[in-house]
Amino acid sequence: MKPLRFRQTTRALAVVALAGSTLAVFTPPAQAADPLYSGSRVFDVAIPGARYQGTLTWWITGDPQLIESVPPTTHAQIAGLVSDTAPDDARAVAYVAYETVPYERNCVDFGQPPPLCTFDPDESRRQFNLPQYVGDATPNGATRTANWSHSEEGGQIENAQVVVCIEQWRYDPDRVITCSDGG
Repeated sequence: MKPLRFRQTTRALAVVALAGSTLAVFTPPAQAADPLYSGSRVFDVAIPGARYQGTLTWWITGDPQLIESVPPTTHAQIAGLVSDTAPDDARAVAYVAYETVPYERNCVDFGQPPPLCTFDPDESRRQFNLPQYVGDATPNGATRTANWSHSEEGGQIENAQVVVCIEQWRYDPDRVITCSDGG
């Protein structure tokens, strides 16, 4: 992965379908009563000098009675910790990147009302979201929370990746030294 160079413009993020990893036991948050779909995965991304570990959870909500007229909403959250083991003039920084895909309403008319309608991902409108800042830790030995949450009303959150970087902060603020490949 190329070094991140846009920290100042990126601060917030989301997720749904993720590549590989270990599944963990998942209980949707209280506000996600009766999710249509849910899942979770544990991640542990590290490079020399930095580590980002935690759990990524996602769930989809919607009213089953209105599923033909109101699209579902995708929710995602990260509960994590970022740790700094880099030299004193560097810090560990956690990021998340993801894609959003809006839903498109598709209806089939069988000749008698009402038509059968569904909401399907509109792949032609898929959008990559630049890596978003989640949290940082410094000085050497520090561990801080790096939590994040996002909801995508009327669309899906997909292909989320967590990344940890080592950044200069003392002499050349926010200059990226190196980053993980993502997890």
